[in-house]
Amino acid sequence: MDTLRDAMKKYGFWLLWLALAAALLVRVRYCTAGEEESYFLAEANAYLKGLAPIQEMWGGTYFSALIFMPLAAAFHAVTGGYTGVFLFLRCCYILFTAGVSAVSYLLLRRFAAPAWAGLIALLGFAFTPLNLNTFSYNSMAMHFAMLFVLLALWGAKEGRIAPAVLSGAFFALTVQAYPPMIVLAPVCLVLLICYAKGKRAQAFGAFCGGGAAVLLLFLVVLRLRAPFSVYLENLDALFIRDSVHQGHGGLVSTLVAWLASCRYWYGSAPILAVGALWLLTGFLRWRACKGRRLAAWVWPVVWAALLAGAAWGLLLRPQGYMYYSNMKWFIPGLLWPAVLFAAWPEKKAPGLTLCLVGMCYAVGILIGTDLGIVNASYGFYFCVAGELLWLAQTAPKTKRMAFARGAALAVLVILLPVQLCYMRFCYDSFGNPARATVRLAEGPMKGLHVEPEKAQAYEGVLRDVSANVPGGAKLLVLDNLPYAYLLGEYIPCSPSPWINDVGDEQLRLFYKRNPRLIPEYVLVAREETGVFNRADTSAESLPEGYVKDLLLQAGTVRTETASGTVYRIP
Repeated sequence: MDTLRDAMKKYGFWLLWLALAAALLVRVRYCTAGEEESYFLAEANAYLKGLAPIQEMWGGTYFSALIFMPLAAAFHAVTGGYTGVFLFLRCCYILFTAGVSAVSYLLLRRFAAPAWAGLIALLGFAFTPLNLNTFSYNSMAMHFAMLFVLLALWGAKEGRIAPAVLSGAFFALTVQAYPPMIVLAPVCLVLLICYAKGKRAQAFGAFCGGGAAVLLLFLVVLRLRAPFSVYLENLDALFIRDSVHQGHGGLVSTLVAWLASCRYWYGSAPILAVGALWLLTGFLRWRACKGRRLAAWVWPVVWAALLAGAAWGLLLRPQGYMYYSNMKWFIPGLLWPAVLFAAWPEKKAPGLTLCLVGMCYAVGILIGTDLGIVNASYGFYFCVAGELLWLAQTAPKTKRMAFARGAALAVLVILLPVQLCYMRFCYDSFGNPARATVRLAEGPMKGLHVEPEKAQAYEGVLRDVSANVPGGAKLLVLDNLPYAYLLGEYIPCSPSPWINDVGDEQLRLFYKRNPRLIPEYVLVAREETGVFNRADTSAESLPEGYVKDLLLQAGTVRTETASGTVYRIP
């Protein structure tokens, strides 16, 4: 028995890690991740077609595609096309997240016992932002941020400089993957302060050196595509927003919008309950630090209240239905001040740093999107990780407190992983795995299993586009069907492969600056093919603007198909 227990302590994490990796490699074969997955891949394809970011690809999210673009390029070079590329990149993503989980575990063991380190690492592995089983700016930024923080904490603890170099590199990759994550810059200073006084300057230089190496490589890639003067002339294109992601402006308006979003999704009661727990635990800890004696039942009751608050947040279905798994992190993570006051561990810095990362991360997302707490909630993964680091140090002083604390831990140790795994394997934000019975046999999604109606729509798009748009043509897709660009080596002729608002004047500006990208063909997709597409695809029904004028000019040939209307521009 002792031998088995010792073996589980030594190899338990790795056995669970392997089982989860194997299960996820099976799971990625089911469902499509809507238009979002093909949007990220279409951005990588734009690089492979020779387009220059900032000038011919607008918006900061294109930078994230540079990170996994070599994988797409290697696949294209080996296979000669994109047939099956979705499944390939999904498998690569699982291997990437498995690697991050393994490294996180090894680093976390410097701050917690193996069981606690393994729990935090496996929670990050079991979760993926927005239920997207592929590379996205959300997922890459989250994993890079975890590595950047843990490497810096490890270097500071052991007085090593080399981890600071790697930490700086991963911070730069975090910002490249998701530019709003520049808000994590204050965390960098906090991490460097953790170094001993005599090594802070050296650590700061090493950190900056690692970040500079990534920045230099990034600048070299940009320079190979266009002179820097071109980027400076088009710098305003970095801040172009689509019709969905408009942001909120300043920090105050962002925070107001955040509070409104929290109230909309969760209601006021859970948020007020969390605030009350902050005040209660803060007051009790203040009294304890002042030497005031508290009754024996006080802290057990506090732990029971924390249990109730975390369970409430985990079992609650925001707005009455199961939404993104992102939102499971919010209430448990938001409790971090109360957990800190209740646990009051000897070593607070590592957990507090992770909580600071989580709060800044959420604010960064809120600055860059209108989706509020739906997207920003997954930043609270870092807060939960910080809480677990504190709880790992807490030793209950009485049996009553041990029971109450143990029940509170059970919520995070059992309920959270169970819910995350259920949502990862049995639920999909863009489909239903139980209904994904049709295996696609061609095109970029070859090998995926999807619902019958989605298979019919996808096969119709493949048929209609290939029949009416010759390979290598310059193509514009309206409003939102990014994978269409991958079907025939088409040159994407839009500011972004994501939503292109037909009436938006940014299209006129885009073609004025990039006349070589005026499309030869325009596909106006029907609503059956994806979200944000149109019931009426006739040119006459489109909003007034440059594209409508382009489609209605003399000599334009239009072809009606089941997937939409294809226009050949003279």
